[in-house]
Amino acid sequence: MGKLLRFGFGVLILLLIISVSWTEAYSQSSRWTPPFRLSSGKGKADAATLTSDQYGYVHAFWTEAMSDDRTIIQYARFDGDSWSIPIDIYITSPFVPIGSISAVVDQDGILHILWAEGTSGPAVYTHAPASNALSAANWAKPMRIKIPLDSAELKIDSKGIFHVIYSKFLGDNPGVYYIRSTDKGITWSFPVRLDDDIPEDHGPRSLHVALDEDDGLHAAWYYVPRNDVGGNWVRYVHSLDGGQTWSSPFTIAIAADDNSELQTAGPIMTVVGKTVHIIWAAGDPFYYRHHRYSRDAGNTWSQPTRIMGDLNGQAFDGMAVDGAGRVHYVAQLRYPEAIYHIYWDEDHWTSPEIVYLIRVSGDQKFTDKVVAHHTHAAVQAGNHLVLTFNDPPSYENRRLFTMNLIMNDISAIPAEPTPIPEETPEAETQALPPNPTPTALALNPDADTSIIDQPSPSIALWIGFIPTFMLLFGIIVYNAFLKGRR
Repeated sequence: MGKLLRFGFGVLILLLIISVSWTEAYSQSSRWTPPFRLSSGKGKADAATLTSDQYGYVHAFWTEAMSDDRTIIQYARFDGDSWSIPIDIYITSPFVPIGSISAVVDQDGILHILWAEGTSGPAVYTHAPASNALSAANWAKPMRIKIPLDSAELKIDSKGIFHVIYSKFLGDNPGVYYIRSTDKGITWSFPVRLDDDIPEDHGPRSLHVALDEDDGLHAAWYYVPRNDVGGNWVRYVHSLDGGQTWSSPFTIAIAADDNSELQTAGPIMTVVGKTVHIIWAAGDPFYYRHHRYSRDAGNTWSQPTRIMGDLNGQAFDGMAVDGAGRVHYVAQLRYPEAIYHIYWDEDHWTSPEIVYLIRVSGDQKFTDKVVAHHTHAAVQAGNHLVLTFNDPPSYENRRLFTMNLIMNDISAIPAEPTPIPEETPEAETQALPPNPTPTALALNPDADTSIIDQPSPSIALWIGFIPTFMLLFGIIVYNAFLKGRR
């Protein structure tokens, strides 16, 4: 009997260890730093725009709506250890909102930003040395580009040509347009429309633009009814000759007749080499994540694949590329409701990791957790993943937070020496806590867009309960055995 008891006890301990190992991946990760408030508190903060440079910095820009109805652009930078104190680099007139900010660092180490001002333009552009942008005095006088827009993305290619793809939602001729400048933004080309087949009474939203390794331009967006709810047509175009000619729009996904499936599609896109990745939300009533990719600069595409299993919702997601060429995806999904992180490992997505746990179920109160929206990401020094997110847009005192993760499985990229400025501003810093293949399809609108399901990450949660059930069953059987011997 003693041997039997020892054997049974050992089995139970083993089962408990297995149970812990299955559920451990679905608890909040300790590899990330705790949330750190980045916004200044001067006003209601909007989502941040992030970009990194060759000097080892991540640059963050965001807006804060002030009580006097003006909007300021805030700027801070991260050096791998701490964030600088935010500074104001621009302020609007009363009742003039800022629609979007696009930021990029060129090969000469100049930090450029472009934003949409007002509800229908113009675009505004300015620049500063990336190594010496911590004083508003070092920013160039803003230049206005008289184009009607509500969102824009600026890219600068290896030849120094400025490319701007912008979207127009309100007014006449809504759509997606392209302009370029060969003299560093002094003069601009006449706008070229990229989507002549736009659905009637619709306008573009969630515009994302990227450059590939050969200066090819890629853009993705989706359409929303201008006087109704719903969404339709996740679309993609490219120019593989530096903006001289453009492909016809390709439909990545299309909604059913009632437009509910893509109501909050919010596609995001990134490019690594010549591989293009697009992720969007689709479903009714639950919005699951779907993914398509192209390994040949957008000429042919994989079939749509559902990722993240049963995790769903829409709080607007982010993507970034590390020094090893891996694509990182971050999103607030549920349930458990949390910020999740996965990355593309050669030909598949890794299992989801909980970065920041908000609540386990819908019945649980939020308490002091940040109900994260608009997760954005960038990579510092090749192996340091930086994440920002906000309170929900409805919050009157909306804040901006940041977290970061050092990826120890890849090496850091050595930073270039920073140029010595004529006048170096002394930037205060805020200390941070220590770090604790599917088949390709032809590029045509009639391609099969049926969804291939991947296993749900919530399956592991159920599997995690199996050892517990076995434990209970073993106890019942063992008790019955003892009673039988008596």
